[in-house]
Amino acid sequence: MYQGTVAAFLFLSLLSIELIGQEKTKIKILNADEGEYTSERRVLRGNVKFKHKKTLMFCDSALLGANAEELEAYGNVKIIDKKGTEIKSDSLFYSSETRLGRIRSNVLLSSEDQTLSTGHLDFDMENDLAYYVGGGVITNSTDNSTLFSKRGTYFMNTEEFHFKDSIVMNTPDYNIVCDTMQYNSEKDITRFVGPTTISSDSNSIYCERGWYDKKRRKSEFVQNVELVSKSQILKTDSLRYNQAKSIGRAYGSVSIADTTNKINVLSDYAEYDEKDSTSLATGRLYVRKFFNDDTLHLHADTLITNTDKSSGKRIIKAFHNARFFKSDLQGKADSMVFNDVDSTITMYNDPVVWSEASQLTGDTVVITNADGEIRDMVIQQNAYVISKEDSISYDQIKGKRLIAWFKDNEIYKIDVNRNGETVYFVDEEDENQGKRKMGMNYLQCSNMSIFIDSNNIDNIRFYNKPEGTFYPIKDVTEEMRYLRYFQWRSAERPRDIREIFPFEMWQKLPNSYLSD
Repeated sequence: MYQGTVAAFLFLSLLSIELIGQEKTKIKILNADEGEYTSERRVLRGNVKFKHKKTLMFCDSALLGANAEELEAYGNVKIIDKKGTEIKSDSLFYSSETRLGRIRSNVLLSSEDQTLSTGHLDFDMENDLAYYVGGGVITNSTDNSTLFSKRGTYFMNTEEFHFKDSIVMNTPDYNIVCDTMQYNSEKDITRFVGPTTISSDSNSIYCERGWYDKKRRKSEFVQNVELVSKSQILKTDSLRYNQAKSIGRAYGSVSIADTTNKINVLSDYAEYDEKDSTSLATGRLYVRKFFNDDTLHLHADTLITNTDKSSGKRIIKAFHNARFFKSDLQGKADSMVFNDVDSTITMYNDPVVWSEASQLTGDTVVITNADGEIRDMVIQQNAYVISKEDSISYDQIKGKRLIAWFKDNEIYKIDVNRNGETVYFVDEEDENQGKRKMGMNYLQCSNMSIFIDSNNIDNIRFYNKPEGTFYPIKDVTEEMRYLRYFQWRSAERPRDIREIFPFEMWQKLPNSYLSD
């Protein structure tokens, strides 16, 4: 990042040793228009030119102590080393006794591809450091970058830059604004301390500590991290990025807001693979998917998200112990897939769905949405729909395959394909007792359509010859009330957002999970 400026600062340290140091090599005076020599000092004026080894120094005038302990140079000061590195300024002061030096006014330190411009540059050879405190700008012609800071220090022994206060770094690809930046030229590692913002055309990162290892192409950002892109906002305690593998990992209190797909994800850990556009989240996972006037709340052990390349839409897979809550729909399954490409939710491995007073189960459940509302629900294999009438009476529909049709998020029709069976209770109005159970119908038909009104079976259309019996309520036994494999699972139904989580987990959730 700053290799050229490192070379320039090294030149600065060598300069102080070569010109005034303990070396016995003498400084050659190559030119001076005028000169005065006393026992205490030498004064040179006009086109002054020195040479020490392979380093040249030019100035308008110079004062050199008799014992070479002090050097003062004034006017158009320029120092050039054998590699072409230059220092320009209005004046230079150095004392070999204190080993302190000052370069003043219009300081320009140039290497092959970098320059440092500042008003004042000091160097301390006792502690092997050089620094500026009045503001400095480093310009790199190789990558067209500039760095400004109010203070900068170079530690010669460790080859480290420390920039401090109002740092602004601009490059063609990104910009950095921070309070403190540290750079190790040997390891090519940059560290950020304090509030830091790194921005580019595609995203921006905020953190309060971090580092970037250019050789290993790895970086880490910690403390109140926020990554903002065109469609997502990621907040986390720690973010690590492997540029070589194009994989990012977020740790601790992770929050991802996807504004395009209207999804918010909270977890303890998340990772993203740029190469195949796949993300993973796990650990106290909480997903909110926003619809027009409602929100689906989901918990599972792990969430994996893929992006469909043709449409750019998301396919979200929730694995193990998946449970969701929506005001008009609740459910659970071992695994669920939310496919934004075809607007479906597919539930696998012992799925259960509750809608109003109905419970729907089967081997696989596929829910299709339209404009945030359920259009239909397809139940594959061992399909079973139960609606509770009262504490002992349940309307039931079974079949190999069912399609439940919805209007205003309520079931209005169920199509049964193959092996259809139904049990439903018939009410009658009594002048004295009001509505009471008159009897129970049991029907079998391979294919049929059942029409629902107010969660009750209103009418049945048969597509081939049905078989059935009506039983007066007094003749209905306990065994007759239930079709085979009947299981009312209301105890498993999430009644609110809290119940999608295991109780122990809910008790320990952070406040971010409880707020909108």
